[in-house]
Amino acid sequence: MPIHPGLESPDEIYRDRFRVSVEYYSKKISEHYLCIVVVAGDAVTAYLINQEKY
Repeated sequence: MPIHPGLESPDEIYRDRFRVSVEYYSKKISEHYLCIVVVAGDAVTAYLINQEKY
């Protein structure tokens, strides 16, 4: 299965303080941000937000 560019080369990575298996990846795409939530190595949620909502 191909890896999404947001996971291969994210602009920012955050790790959950309380749940060590959860990571948040952020990639700027044009004027939007792609945010991907990864749990235990599996991408479980992805969403796109704009600068006004970020």
